[in-house]
Amino acid sequence: MTSLIPTNNNTNNINNKELKIKIEVGLELGAR
Repeated sequence: MTSLIPTNNNTNNINNKELKIKIEVGLELGAR
């Protein structure tokens, strides 16, 4: 079970990065 924790953290980090990118893109589009 402990081996699942790092993979979960990695997927969470990837999801957070994708969300940040989407938010940044949305802000840029909204500023136009």
